[in-house]
Amino acid sequence: YGIGLKKGDSELRTKVNDAIQAMIDDGSWKAAQEKNFAGTGIAVPAPPTIDRY
Repeated sequence: YGIGLKKGDSELRTKVNDAIQAMIDDGSWKAAQEKNFAGTGIAVPAPPTIDRY
């Protein structure tokens, strides 16, 4: 996974990381994966690890 941001934009990086973490925590990330992989035979992957460096 990757999201391009302007180098050094820690404020936006934090907002994006928080949004992704919220989706993982509330189950919407898994629900979206299940919906998009349905019928493909592909297993739903584990959620991404949020790198907060």
